[in-house]
Amino acid sequence: MSNLRTSLLATLLLVLAILAPMSGPAELWREDFSADPRTRGWYVHGDSSHFRWNEGANRLGVTWDSLRPNAFFHLPLPTVLTRAESFRFRFTLVLDDIATESPEATFPLALGLIGRTQAFSPASFRGAGIHPTWGSRNLLEFAYFPPSTTITPTFSTVAVATNNTRWATLDLFPLELETGATYDIEVRHDATAFTLSLRALRNGLPFAEGVKALSSGFGDFRLDAFSVTSYSGDHQPAAYGGQMLAHGFVDDLELEFPAPPRPILEVLAPGGLPRISLPSIPSWTAFLERRDGDVSWVTIPVAAESSSGRWSFTDPFPPTDSALYRVRLERP
Repeated sequence: MSNLRTSLLATLLLVLAILAPMSGPAELWREDFSADPRTRGWYVHGDSSHFRWNEGANRLGVTWDSLRPNAFFHLPLPTVLTRAESFRFRFTLVLDDIATESPEATFPLALGLIGRTQAFSPASFRGAGIHPTWGSRNLLEFAYFPPSTTITPTFSTVAVATNNTRWATLDLFPLELETGATYDIEVRHDATAFTLSLRALRNGLPFAEGVKALSSGFGDFRLDAFSVTSYSGDHQPAAYGGQMLAHGFVDDLELEFPAPPRPILEVLAPGGLPRISLPSIPSWTAFLERRDGDVSWVTIPVAAESSSGRWSFTDPFPPTDSALYRVRLERP
């Protein structure tokens, strides 16, 4: 986090950008679960009993149970990924057991990138498919469908657009996720080629690989966290409904994505009023926030002025004593 200090009249202004540190053109995050992930930025939304950190084995134990409500063990990102960015994730997956409720139907085991606002909504159900009320939105994940009498075992990369009316799936089959075997799985989104790709190794040997183009009509997504997810099977279409129960573990996670913008801020004082300026950033929206003393951060209701490739904010009513300012960047 970058700080800039300056003295304006009798007011001390500390200006910050709410942006994660950058180590280069891309962020590369690795998680080997060698320490409790809940002390390293991971959170649970839903029933935490689905997820167990195994301290002795240094891995994350997971229960996927579609008879229970949605549960997310998730790692927030310092940015929002859209179709305009290239990114990837990979992980190791081993299952102890997996079973469907009946041989006629199936349900996915999943982990990948989510948009938290939509994923955590009580009206979001993965099995609802394209549905104006219950359908999922803002997803790009790996999914495995166990075999049934109506479907062969399938490795899949699934992308769901913001409006839920567009889905893109890369399905590779028949490929069974065998218990006890170690799978190294990687999913990529290429913004230049407009493709999704899936690659998997089994016990260190090539097992599956495929690429699919995203259509120009797919739309866009907003992804802001990686999640190991146990989806509820509620609201599935009656003709396709299925349930799934599995136990296993996830390890050696790797995430690579564009580093969030980190503009250099400048402070001016035209007419004695504090003015904060920064380079404008395409596809992002900027908000000025202020904190007075022990009061929480408050968004200043002023719009950014745009000129010559820069944004600028002026606080029309600054405090007479001191304050903290920061610029918050969001993807619209």
